[in-house]
Amino acid sequence: MRQNSERRRTRTRAVEAAKRLLSRRGNPRSQMSLILLLTGSAGFLLSFILLRAGLTQMWVRYPLAICFSYCVFLFLLSLWLRALRRHERRRRRSGVDFDLTAVDFQPGDLGVADAPAHVFGGGGDFAGGSSGGGWTQSVDSPSTGGGGGSWGSNALDGIDLDLDFDGEGCAVVLALVALALAVVAGLVASLYVVYAAPALLAEILVDGLLVAGLYKRMRGAKQQGHWLRAALRKTLLPFALSILFFGLAGYAMQRAVPEARTVGEFWRELLPR
Repeated sequence: MRQNSERRRTRTRAVEAAKRLLSRRGNPRSQMSLILLLTGSAGFLLSFILLRAGLTQMWVRYPLAICFSYCVFLFLLSLWLRALRRHERRRRRSGVDFDLTAVDFQPGDLGVADAPAHVFGGGGDFAGGSSGGGWTQSVDSPSTGGGGGSWGSNALDGIDLDLDFDGEGCAVVLALVALALAVVAGLVASLYVVYAAPALLAEILVDGLLVAGLYKRMRGAKQQGHWLRAALRKTLLPFALSILFFGLAGYAMQRAVPEARTVGEFWRELLPR
């Protein structure tokens, strides 16, 4: 029991040191933003391919696209870790090593270009977070341009909701609410993953080095788990919620406008002709 507690403390110190390393040398939130951008692009591409292949049900296509995106996300994390492992092997062959448990840890170069450390809360910290907007792209949503709130207000003013609210009108309102919730869920999930990037990538780095046998100072810590466990623990829930909300939104939109196959087509059906 005492030994397990000591291993956990050792691992916690290693993760904190790895977090400082990544923040000093690699700007993890920017790296995660790029990963999410590629993830969202993969989901958008699959949704487009499935639509061309004849899968017109949004409530099926969008969850499938997000599931595929999540697999791409995990694959990109594995590539990120593999690059760091390869560099660490080169460092070890050259006789250079680093100690993640050192209190006064001075990080060496892990092959990531120098970048100023990010402190969450500053003006630029969530600049990368907007890249997570790939989730909204993955559902064929129309681009909004730069109008912001005024665009949304004008668009909503132009929607024809003069319908019987015991039937079609109620379905349209429910579809709009479901779509809004799905977009918010996707944005929140993306921003959360970007915000948690330093801790997430640090855990992946520590566990990945242990599994690869590149970091042997933490005796017995290798049994604590594969790096994929940390990735799933920190990201599975946001992705699952995105799948749920986009699936519900797709179902609600096609109940309201059966002929719509995308968000864009659903929106155009509501606008006055």
